[in-house]
Amino acid sequence: MIASFRKDRQFLARTHFTSFAVMSVLNLALCFFADINSKDLLWYLPLVLILSTTKIQLVVGCFIYATVVSILRSDFEPVYLLAVPIAIIVTFPLTAFLHNASHGSFSPKWLNRPIGEVVGVMQLSGFAQWKIVHVVHHMHSDDPQLDPHPPLNKGYWEFTRGMREAAINAYVKFFFKTHGQDTQSLAAIKRFGHAAKLDQSARVLFWLLLLGPQLFTFLFLSSIVFKMFHYAWFNYSTHRPMDSSAEIQNLNTRLFYRLVNAIAFGLYFHKNHHLVPTLFDPRTLQKAPAEEQPIAA
Repeated sequence: MIASFRKDRQFLARTHFTSFAVMSVLNLALCFFADINSKDLLWYLPLVLILSTTKIQLVVGCFIYATVVSILRSDFEPVYLLAVPIAIIVTFPLTAFLHNASHGSFSPKWLNRPIGEVVGVMQLSGFAQWKIVHVVHHMHSDDPQLDPHPPLNKGYWEFTRGMREAAINAYVKFFFKTHGQDTQSLAAIKRFGHAAKLDQSARVLFWLLLLGPQLFTFLFLSSIVFKMFHYAWFNYSTHRPMDSSAEIQNLNTRLFYRLVNAIAFGLYFHKNHHLVPTLFDPRTLQKAPAEEQPIAA
């Protein structure tokens, strides 16, 4: 993917347009079978249009809106709320799968692309885009200008609010560094932005049609909101700023980290991961001890 990106400045735009076409075909097929009417679509349509935003505040607002609408529906039952903890638990291994697929850690190697694409649909992340941004992170870890999510000296909430925009800015810089900053590059980035929004909207609609309003809200949307906050916490907690640089850490001393490491293949052994990125489970590398530093709130 990186080689394709370097050769073709339209690579990500074309990837998203292709995914949008595939998702559109699936959505048309679901329209014939899904148990959802036009009134339901009207109520949930704002979510399809807004969830492609980079603003985490708007995503949380979408979840609150969907929760209120879903609870007020005549088909609401309290049992649907059980989907929320299930969504939270499942998010951890899904994150690890997407991460490992981006490094080609699955064997045989051909499995990495389909696993990455499927999990990308589940987490609203284009796999190719996610992989390229993550490669940039490994190339420029903790660089305040080039890392997609440098720790800097921010509190968690400030870091979280700006993380998605910071990732986009880092991608744009990497794009210009690779292809040059000219009118063609500017047009390619604009086309990529439009394609990504269309693709993400089609993915949201797919889950609404497939799951129905209640599971869409309490299973899918809750997983998306939690994923965003957890991604932010993961990057914030494992890359801690020092005087003139940052320190990458393995975290395994608190109960939360031990549980996540158990169900997500050593996800928080992040220092080990940066030492050998292709390891499926970085706990198997014994060169760097698990450690934990106080984290400013």
